[in-house]
Amino acid sequence: MTRNELKKVEAFKANSPVASVLMIREITLRRTRDGKPYLDLVLGDMTGRINAKVWEQGKELAEILKTGLPVGVRGQCEEYLGTLQLIVSSIKPLSSQDLEEMGISWEHFFPATKRDRELMWESVLNAISVMEDPWLKELTMAICKDHEQKIKNHPASLKLHHAYVGGFLEHVYTMVTLAETAADVYPVNRDLLISGIILHDIGKLEELNGFPDNFYTDEGNFIGHTVQGYSLIQDYIRKTEGFPEMTALKLKHIILAHQGEYEYQAPKKPAFDEALLVHYIDELDARMNMMKQIREEDLSEGIWTSNRNYFRIPILKEEDHDE
Repeated sequence: MTRNELKKVEAFKANSPVASVLMIREITLRRTRDGKPYLDLVLGDMTGRINAKVWEQGKELAEILKTGLPVGVRGQCEEYLGTLQLIVSSIKPLSSQDLEEMGISWEHFFPATKRDRELMWESVLNAISVMEDPWLKELTMAICKDHEQKIKNHPASLKLHHAYVGGFLEHVYTMVTLAETAADVYPVNRDLLISGIILHDIGKLEELNGFPDNFYTDEGNFIGHTVQGYSLIQDYIRKTEGFPEMTALKLKHIILAHQGEYEYQAPKKPAFDEALLVHYIDELDARMNMMKQIREEDLSEGIWTSNRNYFRIPILKEEDHDE
């Protein structure tokens, strides 16, 4: 397999052979109706991801393959229920030396924000620097500075929205931009709103382990980012002598209520204006990003995507307004 013959996911087409170097995003050993083991995979590179099936030697391969592992893949791409999937004929784990010899860097596998991370970071810091509330300003700045590298590089989710390098920062940056306008439209406490926006998902820095595999940590599975974020902010507040009790309670409520509904694992529902705005701005930015990702990752022909997506409807592939 030479580099010249390799295809990226964005170039996969139905009814065509594939030779590619991809990373295992998800791997599950399943059984067919007659009990034969097979591998159900999600493979990807920086341009997208695709579901894949390995029908032969599933049990044996499951012992040597794992999430986050680069693999050389050959197979046939086909359309199934309106979307593409890869039927794998051969799959081989690749070492760092293998990748180096092929001239492939780790950046080949990881989708990343298309925005300038340093500019986004400076914009977020600027939003903090103009806060008038000294307690929220000091707290928010301290947390951001202490977690700078993770904030700049972490994904915002496992796979739903902003699930790429720098996705966490892009999500926060976009939400802050929206919140600045909201604070001009509604009579709310701007500093509390901005602080809540910046810190609402801070627990995800510990819930997810980030790339290369971007999976839930044990603590993330046991506790979840909402409570993890609450605990982190509680620790910082305890270290700050004299922090106003009501301000602390409101900020912690925003963290606990940002997912909005109990069925979405929110311990509380938004109980005041700033908490409600954080929830809906979070939802807005997440859903807009998800719709964008659906358009970008759908490889089917025509102007409509498959309906096999989060929204469960075909999405119009408008590209003229995309970056």
